[in-house]
Amino acid sequence: MQIQRGLKSDSVLTKFVLGAHPIIEHFIKTIRIREIMSTYMRSDKRMKLDDDKVLTLLIHNIITTSNPLYEMGDWLKPLDSEKLGLSPQETKFIQDDKIGMGLFRFYTSRHKDVFFRLALRIIKVFELDCSRIHHNTTTVTFAGKYAGWSAQELLTHGKNKDHRPDLKQLVLGLNVTADGAVPISHQIYGGNQTDDRLHPANHKALQKLLQRVDFIYEELRKIEPKLNSYNLKQRKQIAARIESILASGQCQGLIQYEIQATREYKQTYQKKGRPTKDTPKKVTWKNFYSILFAVDQEAVKTEMATDGVFPLITNLDAETHPAKKVLEIYKFQPFLEKRHTQLKTYQEIAPVYLKKAERVVAFLHIHVMGLMVASLIERTLHLAMRKKGISSLPIYPENRPCDSPTMFDIVRLFRYVERYEVTAGDDTMVFPAELTKAQKEVLTLLGVPIAGYQ
Repeated sequence: MQIQRGLKSDSVLTKFVLGAHPIIEHFIKTIRIREIMSTYMRSDKRMKLDDDKVLTLLIHNIITTSNPLYEMGDWLKPLDSEKLGLSPQETKFIQDDKIGMGLFRFYTSRHKDVFFRLALRIIKVFELDCSRIHHNTTTVTFAGKYAGWSAQELLTHGKNKDHRPDLKQLVLGLNVTADGAVPISHQIYGGNQTDDRLHPANHKALQKLLQRVDFIYEELRKIEPKLNSYNLKQRKQIAARIESILASGQCQGLIQYEIQATREYKQTYQKKGRPTKDTPKKVTWKNFYSILFAVDQEAVKTEMATDGVFPLITNLDAETHPAKKVLEIYKFQPFLEKRHTQLKTYQEIAPVYLKKAERVVAFLHIHVMGLMVASLIERTLHLAMRKKGISSLPIYPENRPCDSPTMFDIVRLFRYVERYEVTAGDDTMVFPAELTKAQKEVLTLLGVPIAGYQ
């Protein structure tokens, strides 16, 4: 807020800048970021301001500011703190040290569990379609020296995608939905990490998050409990089922298998009563089968001879997903690249402003959290426009139409929204923000109450 003395000695005019913060705060509360953070972060009763409030303040800062993390106290002064989840009394505790300590505690806490819970929350609340997930990596380039780097994620030289091989870097891997390019998970790696080693671990993490299994190994394991019963009692039947699975996945030459048999014997006495050593008996036996399978490394090496060619490999059904449709799915990749671009341009991810390694990596995590909030706002607006049959909104400068609004467009649209209070003695007059028709329409489409701007 900004305070100005009036013409009368006892009158005071106070201006509160609102901007897009009520919108961001609405989505932060919907996702329950503060509650989830506080569940997995260590608390200290001596703290005058909880870390979850400090870190969600960073999300507001990252989304709305061209130079995030710069002079946070000065950035906060003209704003209506209550629209950012802070009381007026709590704003005085926003200092550089407080933010740095909050980032450090986030890094040393169970921050992976925080993002896991957040992903489950947004998938449920926003009904995200997770049938298709896109993954890619980008490099986060560092300038300057970081002596005594202590974070697990190693800052080092690698293949730099910013074309700066002279600088050290970290690697950020991001998983987004095809439904709105919403980030649902991410991982920060050392700067020399290559993409070819990331996919198996990333697949396992997505299996755990989405509770889906779409891989050949899992299909082979599924038949193990069914062995020795129904149509899998004989070796030929088992072999035919395995060959069918490998053929459907087009990996017959890449996975070796062996069917092993264990013979179980059974004695049956031919006469009733207690048997003796001379009682005639009949010995029968039955085979019980098990399977072993492993990747054929030699076959894999042969396939590696085609490295450098850029094939599109899929386990989708060729009848329902011909080559053209697979290519169309792959062409969603630019939307994922756009999220990386948003981190580096609009959000201006800049970890070099922090001195300690753990704070740097934690700040990258909060950037991804900010990207998650921004992408959900964009997706909600786009879906509402489509549902209402609205092809564009007049939110570009000079009220020009915009058919696919971004978070940047929304922030710009609400940039100069303010409210005022005039205090004269014991009397206070409140002047709510005056919203344009376009601003009211955006709030309605996003489901954000206009009361947030009162």
